[in-house]
Amino acid sequence: MHRYLRHPGRYAADLARRAAYFLRTGYLHTNERDNPDFPSSNQERHLRAYQFCLPLAAELDVLDVGCGCGTGSNLLARAARSVTAIDRSSMALQFARRRWKQANLRFLRMDAHTLQFAAASFDFIITNENIEHLDPLEPHVAELARVLRPGGMVFVGTPDPAKTVHKNRYHQREMTAAELQELLGHHFRAITVLPQSGFVSVGSRRVDAGQLENAWSYFVLAMNPQ
Repeated sequence: MHRYLRHPGRYAADLARRAAYFLRTGYLHTNERDNPDFPSSNQERHLRAYQFCLPLAAELDVLDVGCGCGTGSNLLARAARSVTAIDRSSMALQFARRRWKQANLRFLRMDAHTLQFAAASFDFIITNENIEHLDPLEPHVAELARVLRPGGMVFVGTPDPAKTVHKNRYHQREMTAAELQELLGHHFRAITVLPQSGFVSVGSRRVDAGQLENAWSYFVLAMNPQ
């Protein structure tokens, strides 16, 4: 039974809070997007992935695909040379532009299947909890490879279907790690499934993989576009 059916009073209060928030801000919150005004364990896990990527993005040109409300994009902009954050939701982007203001951070409305950038535009790409929303995936992955510079890397975080408890109506397809590795292998020469504990070497950096600890998702690095 869904938790809201077990606690109808809590459900009514949550709906009222979201409605009031929409009237005040113009943003209708759902749990699919991280929003600092609606803290949750899901948001905490989402941001830990960005925290892991922070040293990898330092002084680089970064693309954040499916940025949502932009909380993670704003975090990366503290270290990156530039962050370009894209999403297809005009409502989420409006929220992000109002909330986060850094000179090296911009938010653009764009379809992830057709990235409107020149080839080799970015050093680091993050698409965290996003690819499960896309269909088809092959054109998207081809676009990631096209806009990535030689020597760059793509960080992918996505739910593990073996650990999914409830079907998510927003998800088009949840891929196993083996399926995602095969797909990425069509366009990248090096693919690594990241551990979720200890330290891991990524290029010249040692980063804390413990920040990726997540009971529901797994994380992959793809490098050397072909």
